[in-house]
Amino acid sequence: MVTKGKRDLLRRLLDAGVRAPAVLTGCQDYLLEHTDMLRTHQTLLHLVCRGPDSTGRAIQLASILLDAGADISARDDEFASTPLAWAARTNAVEMVKFLLARGALTNVPEDEPWATPLSWAERHQHREVGSILRLNGANR
Repeated sequence: MVTKGKRDLLRRLLDAGVRAPAVLTGCQDYLLEHTDMLRTHQTLLHLVCRGPDSTGRAIQLASILLDAGADISARDDEFASTPLAWAARTNAVEMVKFLLARGALTNVPEDEPWATPLSWAERHQHREVGSILRLNGANR
């Protein structure tokens, strides 16, 4: 439950120019608990996609966010990376597969060469993720 104090704090942050993710409904408490997301201008989808998840809960959350209209191609401000690039960077194999199945692009013309999903996978030596990305059309 969002208290009046937290709601006022969120309003002040937004008034000060802090960008909030596109999907915000019902997430105010989460944003106030995870202020790092406000600083890096990541969407909730970025946060859900960045790390291996053996339970499958992250994929469930990503599915809910995408069904609610989250932008699968959104880029964060810090690493100019999409949710797919974050999944590749953190070796989240199942998330990479899920995002590709949901239509995530492996190469977008606006991608910085160092920030593509394949570049992250190769830099961190995530061979399986790199193979999956190449099979789905990723190139340098």
